[in-house]
Amino acid sequence: MNARTTFNRLRTVASCALISSALVGTFLLFWPIATSFDLRSIGAAVGGGLAAIRVFNLV
Repeated sequence: MNARTTFNRLRTVASCALISSALVGTFLLFWPIATSFDLRSIGAAVGGGLAAIRVFNLV
């Protein structure tokens, strides 16, 4: 049972990372920012990190 809840939590974190990456990509269409790296990866890291903090009760 413990492995199943951990898998569900990880799936939630991955979903939040995907959603935040898509949101950043969508907003970049309307407000373009010239950078040397992809801002969607930053959005995915922030979204996944916040979801992990919330889901795994890290704080």
